[in-house]
Amino acid sequence: MNTLSTINLLAIKTLIIFIASSFTLAQAQETNLLMHQMTQKPLVLDIRFCACKAIDIESDAIEPIPQFLVEATSIKVGVTENDIGFVSAAGLTFGYSISPGKEAGSFVVEYSQEYIEGENSQTSQSELHLDLNSWMTISGFENITDQGNDYFNVAIKLAASEDDFSNQMKH
Repeated sequence: MNTLSTINLLAIKTLIIFIASSFTLAQAQETNLLMHQMTQKPLVLDIRFCACKAIDIESDAIEPIPQFLVEATSIKVGVTENDIGFVSAAGLTFGYSISPGKEAGSFVVEYSQEYIEGENSQTSQSELHLDLNSWMTISGFENITDQGNDYFNVAIKLAASEDDFSNQMKH
C-alpha cells in the first residue's frame, strides 16, 4: 500500500469516528434537553381518538378497551398540574384546563373538543375528575344502521412524564 492510500484510509476512518461520536453527543444532548423539558412539564396528557369502538357496552367500565388503544390516533402533550392549552391533529382540536383535585393523585380536567371529518363534526365539552394513570373514555358516538355500526370515541389519560418516557423507550 502506498503512503497516499494509507493517508486516505486513515482520513476516512477518522471521519467515520468523528461522525459517530458527533451523533452520540447529539443524542446525549437531545436526551438532556428532553429530561429538562419533562421537569418543566411533569405530566403527559394522552388523548386518543378513533372511528372505532372504545368501550364494552356490557360492562360499567369507563376505560377504553385494549383494541381502541391500539387503533386510536394518539396526541401526547406535556402539561403541568395547573395548565391550560389546546392541541390539534388529524381533525381533532382539543382544549383543556387541568387543576389538582381534592385528593392526592386526582385532577379536575375541563375540556372542549371538536372532531371534523369532511362535512361531519363531533363536539363535546365537560368537566371531569381524573386519577393519575387512569384512562377515561370522555366522549363517544355510535350510529347503528343496516350497513353496520359507525363509531367515534375519545379517551384521555394523565400520566407522569417519566412513566410515559420509560414506556416509550421500552417499545
